[in-house]
Amino acid sequence: MFRIVRHLCDSDLTPEEISDAADHRPNHLFRCVTGKVSSADFIRNMADVENQTGRKFDKRRYFCSDHELILSNGSTYALWNQWGKSTFEVIQRITKAFSEQKISCSPSGHTDE
Repeated sequence: MFRIVRHLCDSDLTPEEISDAADHRPNHLFRCVTGKVSSADFIRNMADVENQTGRKFDKRRYFCSDHELILSNGSTYALWNQWGKSTFEVIQRITKAFSEQKISCSPSGHTDE
C-alpha cells in the first residue's frame, strides 16, 4: 500500500484525492501536519493535536519515519499502516480511480477457498 500511495503522490496526486478514491477509514488513512517537518516534529505535533482531543497518537500505526513522510501542498502526511482483509479491495479502488498511472497489483498467497 505504501509504495502505491507514494508513487501516486510523486505523480502529483494529493493524499486527499487518494483518500477519496480509497473510500476507506477517511479519518485514519492519513494524518497531516501543516508545513514541511521532520519525523520527530511530525510525531510531536500529532501528539499535541491528539492530546487536545483526549486521544493518544500512536506513531506505530503510521508510516512516519523521515523517509516515509509524504509532502504535498505545503503539508506533511503520514499514511496509516494498519491493513488487513480489506487491503486488496482498497488497492483495487485506488488503482481503478487512477488507471492512467498504470498500476497493477495482485494479492500474494491469495486463494478463494
